[in-house]
Amino acid sequence: MAAARVQSGLWREEHRPEHLMLTLGGDHTTSLGTMWALKEMGHQFDVIWIDAHGDFNIVETSPSGNPHGMVLSLACGLMPAYMPRLVEPADLRLWGIRDLDTGERDLLVREQVEVLGPDQVRHEWDQVLRRLKRDVFISFDIDAVEPAEAPGTMTPAPGGLHRFEALDLVTAVARQCRVLALDIVEYHPDRDRHGLTAGLSIAMAEAVLSGQAIRATRSGLGAAAGN
Repeated sequence: MAAARVQSGLWREEHRPEHLMLTLGGDHTTSLGTMWALKEMGHQFDVIWIDAHGDFNIVETSPSGNPHGMVLSLACGLMPAYMPRLVEPADLRLWGIRDLDTGERDLLVREQVEVLGPDQVRHEWDQVLRRLKRDVFISFDIDAVEPAEAPGTMTPAPGGLHRFEALDLVTAVARQCRVLALDIVEYHPDRDRHGLTAGLSIAMAEAVLSGQAIRATRSGLGAAAGN
């Protein structure tokens, strides 16, 4: 986890309060550095994990042994020999999930983590948003979206969110909450077609920024009305 520690240190050195922490990564383990930095900065935040997978395996349950499938279990301190606890399981919001390993599923149930499939997100939109803290970290995995609409990933999974749904979702979050950081991960340009995935990545960042701008405007108008 040396890379996560280094990334965290760089964020804490370079970050300014008025800036959005934006990371474009290949492997989802890059989000460990983001969470570590936010923790060290003293933030209390929800983790919105928009993904096809739970990334909650531990060494004993992982079929592949790949760390990018253990990111959230590491962040929650389930493997303390590797990393301290950065977030509480109750602060996790896993959305769009549809591909879980058996042992991973058991761990998520045991830790009482919020796990919602694409249909649940669609049908429980209002309730989902109401449960969020004021401050959030959004981690968006390309494979959360239907493979035909975002082919540039190594781990495609059918039955995902549509592109417009993912963008509408993060826009709604950004209008309501303060987005401390945004990670866009698991993008593999060699697998992209016609720039679909690259375009989605750019649109995702723009959706968060535009949502934050609307939130700031509303906050300013509210403050002015109270004077």
